[in-house]
Amino acid sequence: MTGDRVLGSVLRSLRQAAGMSQADLAVASGVYKPALSRYENGHVMPSIPSLIEIGHAVGVPASEILARAGM
Repeated sequence: MTGDRVLGSVLRSLRQAAGMSQADLAVASGVYKPALSRYENGHVMPSIPSLIEIGHAVGVPASEILARAGM
């Protein structure tokens, strides 16, 4: 699995563990739902500001998200 796909898998797992849909996460993070989908599917990497906002929304620091993805 490539880095972007591993990160996407981590993001999806964290979102699901938080009991959130992509729509819920979009509202909580301010990141558009289509972008979240692209991140989770490994099509693109999130920017650092987006990753920070996603982390805040799911209660996990961006540094921890990156560490879980092996980055």
